[in-house]
Amino acid sequence: MTRINPWRATVLRGAEGVYDARMPPPLAPVRSRRSGPVVAAGPVSVLLVASMLLAGCAGDGNGDAAGTTPVPAAPTLAPLPNEFEGDWRGVLPCTDCDGIEVELTLRRDGDGATFALIERYLAADQSAEFRSEGAWQEAPCGRDGEAGLCVLLVDAGQRWRRDKDGSLQAVDADGQPIDADGARLSRR
Repeated sequence: MTRINPWRATVLRGAEGVYDARMPPPLAPVRSRRSGPVVAAGPVSVLLVASMLLAGCAGDGNGDAAGTTPVPAAPTLAPLPNEFEGDWRGVLPCTDCDGIEVELTLRRDGDGATFALIERYLAADQSAEFRSEGAWQEAPCGRDGEAGLCVLLVDAGQRWRRDKDGSLQAVDADGQPIDADGARLSRR
């Protein structure tokens, strides 16, 4: 005699005998009224169907996956013109000095896009100045779900986000400001 706790399971009786409903029934041919014998699904079939369902839920990569910042498709600013020259200046905060005075000049003509960058570290005891020149390019970058354009100073390894007011803000690779106070370079 088979004893199964009625509070935990249902006893089913079938051609194969008595079994606990919590466990899958034994695999055996099942007769269908319309067709011939059909074999019940085994573990491999269940895994195959489950993997197909998961693949269908995968999405197209445009959603907001954990740890990513979605960037809208179209930037809100137009790219800088093919023939262009612009100057920006400002003082950025510094952790171990009084500030960093920055002068940035961008040029683009038929020969390419070049920049000239001067960074003066302002200190009470002495100042240091660094100059760099090289190539720059524009690239899409997002911040807080809003698309924008960044100026990448390729040879200096810096990224500046262009804002609607014409100013430039230093940002990291994700388009987030590197300065919590939002210090900017103003266009001259």
